[in-house]
Amino acid sequence: MRKPFLSLVSGLAALAVLLAACSSSQHRTQPGPRDDQPVRGGTLTIAATQDALILNPLLAQDSAANLINRLVFDSLLRQDDQLQLRPGLAESLPEVADGGRKWTFRLRRDVKFHDGQLLTSKDVRFTFEALFHPGHAGARTSNFDTLRGAVALRHTYDTLLTSASAGKLRRDEADRQAVDAWEQWRKGSGAIQTPDPYTVIFTLDVPSAPTLAYVASLGILPEHLLKDDIGIKMKDSAFGRSPVGSGRYVFGEWRPGDRIVLKANDSWWGGRPNIDSVVWRIYASTESAMAALESGEADSAVVRPASAEHFTHQVQHVRLIEYPTTAYSHVALDLNSDLFRDVRVRQALAHAVDRDALIDRALGGHGTPAWSHATPSRWDYNPDLTRFPYNPTQAAVLLDKAGWVRGGDGIRANDGKRFAFTLTYTAGQKRDMETAQFLQTAWRTVGAEVAIRAVDDATLLETTDASNRERKQPQAYLLGWELGSEPDSSSLWACDGVFNDIGYCNLRVDNLLKQGRGEMALERRKAIYQEVQAVLAEDQPYIWLYFPSAIQGINTRARGPVGGTAAGLYWNLENWWIAPTGG
Repeated sequence: MRKPFLSLVSGLAALAVLLAACSSSQHRTQPGPRDDQPVRGGTLTIAATQDALILNPLLAQDSAANLINRLVFDSLLRQDDQLQLRPGLAESLPEVADGGRKWTFRLRRDVKFHDGQLLTSKDVRFTFEALFHPGHAGARTSNFDTLRGAVALRHTYDTLLTSASAGKLRRDEADRQAVDAWEQWRKGSGAIQTPDPYTVIFTLDVPSAPTLAYVASLGILPEHLLKDDIGIKMKDSAFGRSPVGSGRYVFGEWRPGDRIVLKANDSWWGGRPNIDSVVWRIYASTESAMAALESGEADSAVVRPASAEHFTHQVQHVRLIEYPTTAYSHVALDLNSDLFRDVRVRQALAHAVDRDALIDRALGGHGTPAWSHATPSRWDYNPDLTRFPYNPTQAAVLLDKAGWVRGGDGIRANDGKRFAFTLTYTAGQKRDMETAQFLQTAWRTVGAEVAIRAVDDATLLETTDASNRERKQPQAYLLGWELGSEPDSSSLWACDGVFNDIGYCNLRVDNLLKQGRGEMALERRKAIYQEVQAVLAEDQPYIWLYFPSAIQGINTRARGPVGGTAAGLYWNLENWWIAPTGG
């Protein structure tokens, strides 16, 4: 699924990252109270504008549910502020064998679900086997296709579905055979083995660092509560509205459209969190959420850039935390068009953009320039990328060399074809509108005639869906990707990538991406992905623009190691505390 700034990859960092430190995140934070001692008690109210859809890590896709699930459920490994993986349910890092095809996790022996039942290897195995049940309604199964026999199993499902659709097989018979195939896979493939209650062994068909990152990050479900709801029934199970995990916080209540309440887990293996309760409170808009923060009704809320000055100088009980996000904004170009096929044209368009001025206009100065499919917050970042900084003179030189000559009206043409195109953006987004208007002017300066067009989310996503053969590809469009902590971007930049809707195909990049997926050593993976970033920066299949900063307002009574990082704001929530009244 894709939408502006939706996460491209939802998994954690590659397991190789465990072996070395990542790049430190840089962020600006107003000084906060740190000279007091942790205390237990209190409630932290987070003002949000989105309710969760379902609280089940196998099925959740929205950001609200993902955040809540990370508090309620544990995964085999945890992510720290520098996107490294640390022990979680697994007491140590996995043991790697068979050239990266076999990974052994040793589980902690003291972990219980919130209902008091011990968490063992059978729960881990159940969680991953449930992903491959033919009735599973989630979207994450493909992340685990390199598990032994998984591709063959999914091929069997597709064949049975095709036969049923063609009338060659009754649907109920196709469903029965699919379940039989799943049973045979889970019992006979050896993909997931549990030789004892505290050992889990994953076996792959081919080495794949990304797959094991996904394995390490998935929240573990209780088999004893869900074994009768496996498959299609899991989506409608009461569990998704009243979940039971093993994480830092215990589910309390859910009032749809109003709030989700969590309580501290007194028995959590990592130690009881300091804050007694966390409330995810739903507000109608960002403005009403900010009003709740200002009034003291809420303790945490996103603050719009235009309101940052007000909170900094007028609201004494709120401090602002500003930190770079990993979500970049870009203009995607239809590389099958004669307008953009020449790399010199794309480089010229990149040179024509004054990113600092654009960030001031569209983001109120709260952002950093983007130069490739890369983020300084992630361990694989290449700081030596080719950049195309603001230089309209050089842009004009490149366009001249590409055969685009200015006409009497200032617009360039090549062999009778005007350099004119439409830039599409998402309606209702002020930032996108201002960005589109800025680019229209900037590119007009170097001889491009740019019309801008606003469409709704659904229309834009439909026309940029690479799997939709009936779509009409926009000439250029403004969107964004939020980079996950796993650098494999094959779905976007491989010639046959499922999100590669612009027609980009560079065999060098394809080969590098293939190498990266199979490489387990950190330094070699890092070198591979840095080279990918360098090639993309040179090719400019996107015109990369900026990374918006996140600005979060926090009530000063929230104390402890509170700060924005590449892993988000709440990654270490168990270590925060609420100052007593008057503190």
